[in-house]
Amino acid sequence: MVIGGETLTGVYVRACLGLRSTDFSLSWNGEQFVFTVAGSGHGVGMSQYGAKVYAAQGWTYQEILSRYYPGTALAVYGG
Repeated sequence: MVIGGETLTGVYVRACLGLRSTDFSLSWNGEQFVFTVAGSGHGVGMSQYGAKVYAAQGWTYQEILSRYYPGTALAVYGG
């Protein structure tokens, strides 16, 4: 996320604010910022609960994997 022109990772925001997971969303209710946190993760890898939510919203497995493992690519193993 970008705050004040600075790009911050979910891991960094989680640590700074003491959130229980990096699977969070941020909104503004007109008076204050509201963090909605899902799961109780360690901040590494894929959350089974988060993946289930994304799947229920219609995300493909490729989109879900890309969300949790950015910068990676899916490939067929021919071994």
